[in-house]
Amino acid sequence: MKKPEHALKLFGRFAIAKGVVSYGLELMMALFRIVQGVIGTIMYTGGFGSAQETVLTLSTFAGEPSQK
Repeated sequence: MKKPEHALKLFGRFAIAKGVVSYGLELMMALFRIVQGVIGTIMYTGGFGSAQETVLTLSTFAGEPSQK
């Protein structure tokens, strides 16, 4: 590099890129946690968050209609 201005410009780009890589992941993970909480609340409110009992009989697996 022949000009000091060019070196300063490259250092500035490096510093910005390092900051984006360092703090970008933390910001992205925080955003994912927020979105996951909102979606979880919506699903729980809609009734999708509660555990429900599922009963499968052997005839269900054999392809025969279940007899009740």
